[in-house]
Formats: sequence, structure tokens, C-alpha cells
Amino acid sequence: MNIQLETISCPLCKSNINKNVYSDNRIVGTSGEVKINVQQCSDCNFIFNSPRPTQEGLESYYKNSDLASGQVYRDESDKGHYSILHAERANFLKKSLSNDRQFSLIDIGCGNGGFLKAVRNEVPNSSIKGLDPSKQAVENCKEIGIDVIQAGINDISKMNIEVDVISLISVLEHLPDPREAIREIKKVLGTTGIFYIEIPNTLKPEVSLTGFFGFEHIVHFTPATIYKLLKEEGFDKIKRDFSVDHVIRVVASASNHDLFIGDSISIKDDLEESRLSILNYCKDEKLLVHKLRNRVKSFLEDWKSSGKKVAIYGAGHHSVELSSHIDLYNFVDCYLDGDVHKQGKSFLGKEVYSPLVIKDLDIDAVIISSGRFVDEMKRTVINSGKNNLIVKTCYE
Repeated sequence: MNIQLETISCPLCKSNINKNVYSDNRIVGTSGEVKINVQQCSDCNFIFNSPRPTQEGLESYYKNSDLASGQVYRDESDKGHYSILHAERANFLKKSLSNDRQFSLIDIGCGNGGFLKAVRNEVPNSSIKGLDPSKQAVENCKEIGIDVIQAGINDISKMNIEVDVISLISVLEHLPDPREAIREIKKVLGTTGIFYIEIPNTLKPEVSLTGFFGFEHIVHFTPATIYKLLKEEGFDKIKRDFSVDHVIRVVASASNHDLFIGDSISIKDDLEESRLSILNYCKDEKLLVHKLRNRVKSFLEDWKSSGKKVAIYGAGHHSVELSSHIDLYNFVDCYLDGDVHKQGKSFLGKEVYSPLVIKDLDIDAVIISSGRFVDEMKRTVINSGKNNLIVKTCYE
């Protein structure tokens, strides 16, 4: 996939005086690489990708690549990673409100509606609605009884909507102009509405094969930079969920009122902390990639020498990155994935099957190619009914 890049100034203050803090290559789609270059603004300390994909390039990628984050299959069963996470998010929102009355909420970029379903469970009879540009997401939400409009964040202020809460979860880091996005939300919320936001925390970057700094996440926040942006755009009161640190999860409003009592924002400069965090991340990432490559390759070589039939569970971005370090084609017989849209198709030169048919495929060994969904994937293969199945993970 050919992605055109453009060099930009700081998305928040438009300064052209920046410091390079991270560089690497990432796989786009199932072939080709793109240079990831991360800058930090010398005026406002904001961290962002430059050069980065053009708006047209991003839209084409999200629309056409089945490896884009919006197209990734997520197991939202009761014991799955995302169901637990959505329940935590909904519980934080509920505890942040100052009374038990019902409220209306719109989740922008709602995906398959997992967070909305969790809110419905936490606060029954509240009015919930989703916005998502994906036609498939809209159809999936309607199947579970959630009202969704096929639209993006730039459309919301034109819809003449009155709502108590707007949520923006794992979305802002994908947007070329985060300030404009927050302004659009402020137009709808006014002085009494509540803004729920969650973004990755650059002070606590998660180290994995797919990388914290990647192709899709084009802006990167620290507590100081998100607090400063919220305050500049009129969100003066805030509550933060300190039970998590790898993300910044906050509820904010323009003022205290009967539904939400927030705190005055205190902005602590974290420039040096952010630079040290990124420096340490670079070292940890190199070490992890080296260890993971050696770990997985040792499994594969041992299994091949003993004639075992091998599957990799995960026909997604993680396996694509893994294939850039190991010649998986020569070791792997097939791939497994829970996404029915991938099953029966070819991925990295091998066919993709449902993990439910491991026994029928007579698989001897499985490597789980994931960093986040390991527990539910392990449960699936262990419960497949295949005796003496060897199951290994990429991460120790």
C-alpha cells in the first residue's frame, strides 16, 4: 500500500521548531514499510508524527485495509479483554457523576458498541447513542440493539444534538487536528455537558512488537499536554482515573454543576519526564524485539525439526510485524483468527481458519501472536478439544 506522507508543523501551536525524539519503520498492510518519525514541539512540548500520512492517505487506509484498527476483530465475550475494559470505563464514568440520575451519552468512534453496552449495564435506561464512520460498525451495533449514526466527529456539531455526555475513547490519537475535534465537541456540550476522554499516556508507553509509536497514532499526549489543551478549549474542571497509568482517562466539563463536580486543572510540566520516557522506551523496544524474535524462532525451529504441524493464532498486524523478523512462511502451516471475515482467506501466503477447528486441522502446536488478548486466545485453543496441543505465547 503506497502511503503519501506530508511534513507538518505542531498541530496545537503551529510552531515549526521541533526536536526529533523517535524514528523507526513500520509495516503498512501486509507489504511495504513507512517511516515513523516523532517530533516534540519546542514551544508547547506537544508530541506528534511528522512527516505523517496525508488526510486522504489515512482515509484510504482506514477504508481499504483490513488491518486498520477500526477493522480489527475484538472478542467482546463476557470474559474477554475488551468487555472487562469497557466495564471499567463505564464504572469510572458512573462514579464520576455526582448523582444517580440517568443521562444521555454519545460515543464517538463507538466501533462495535462495547462501551455503550457497558454504560447501558451500569446505568440502565440512560439514553445511549453511537457515532462511527464505518458501515460495518453501524450494522454490528444495531444487531445488539444500540442506535448508531454513520458519521464522524466533524459531523456532530451540525446535528443539532442535545446530550449530557460525549465520550471519545481511543480516537483522539488518530486525528490530524485534536484541537479542532475538541472544539467541535465543545459546541455540542456547551458549559454544562460532560466530556469523557481516553488516550494513550506517552509517559507510560506500552512496549510491544507493533510499537507504541506507529502509523495510525499520529499525535501523542502526556497529562500536561492534554490538560493544557482541555483548559484552553474551556474544559476547566476535571477528574482523572488514577487506577490506570498506561492511558490518560478523564472526565471533564466547563464548570461544576449538578451532574458532575470536577477539580480545577493543575498543570505540571512534564517535558523532561516525557523525553526520558521516550528514551527508555526506545531501549526497551529494541530489547523486546530481540528477545521475542529469538524466543519465537527457537519454538518454530524445534517444531519444524520434529515434523510438527504449526499454526499462528492471529492474522493481524502483530503477525505482520513478526513476519518482518522471522520467515514465518517456512515454519507455519496456517493461521487462526476469530474474525469470520478473515477465515477462508489467504494471509501471508497461508490460509486462515477459525480457532474452533484446531482439532479438525490436526494442529500440533500454536503460537499466540498478540500482546493484549493472550488470555482469551489461550482459553480458546485449550478448549478446542485437541489433546497434547502445545501452546506458546510471543511474550514471556
